[in-house]
Amino acid sequence: MIRDQIQKILNLPDAIIDQPENKSFGDYSTNAVLQLAKKEGRNPMELAQEIVQKLLVSDTNIFAKIEVAPPGFINFTLSQDFLAGQVAGILNAK
Repeated sequence: MIRDQIQKILNLPDAIIDQPENKSFGDYSTNAVLQLAKKEGRNPMELAQEIVQKLLVSDTNIFAKIEVAPPGFINFTLSQDFLAGQVAGILNAK
């Protein structure tokens, strides 16, 4: 579910969204920008920054933090409000 939402927000339906082993990199991360930058002949860090800036101004309460990490990863940390809403939805469904 979260992976689908991130793919939709990134407008990259084939992006692979992983949960990093190192939690300091957030709850989810993707290297899809590396592939996109190569395809477009662009600098992956610059492209990742552009994407993150667009995501930060979008109207979403899903993420507490979205960061770029070398060589062009985007790391996502879920917001506490979003997580609380998900828990409440699960509890209400029972």
